[in-house]
Amino acid sequence: MVQIIGWLGCVMLAVKLLEIMANPNMHDENGKMTPAANAALWTGWPAVIGFALWLAAQGGAFNTERASTFSEADLRKLEAETACMEAAPDLETMLDCQGT
Repeated sequence: MVQIIGWLGCVMLAVKLLEIMANPNMHDENGKMTPAANAALWTGWPAVIGFALWLAAQGGAFNTERASTFSEADLRKLEAETACMEAAPDLETMLDCQGT
């Protein structure tokens, strides 16, 4: 979720930079960009690229493979405990189900 927000932030910054480039108030009478607009663009585009690369590296750092750490015997034991707990009429009986 946080990574999605980061990507949306990159897109927002890129759109804002395009908005600065297209804004006629950011150009002088000769059509050149004002110093403030140049400073925004020269710091903004590297930030967009840097954040995009950083977010891409963060996404690749997570292991997305699903590996079961439970053996078949463990799964059967957990299923038996779950069935016992679901059938238990009270808390004491439910606590006795653990480790069955």
